[in-house]
Amino acid sequence: MIAIIAVLAAMLFPVFAKAREKARTNTCLNNQRQIALAVLMYVQDHDEAFPPRDAAVMGSARHRACPAAPCC
Repeated sequence: MIAIIAVLAAMLFPVFAKAREKARTNTCLNNQRQIALAVLMYVQDHDEAFPPRDAAVMGSARHRACPAAPCC
């Protein structure tokens, strides 16, 4: 009985890991979409001018990186 449970668990762990990774990827894509919409709204409100390159709204490259993406 315990062996059956262990085999089933071993089969399900990779599935859960893939689902978790897909959720992280979707979260990143949604965050990027929200940033893009915010920039477009800024442009509409500021005479078609983009925010300054060093604006706090844009954050650093580290903040824009997706945690699910490989770092190197």
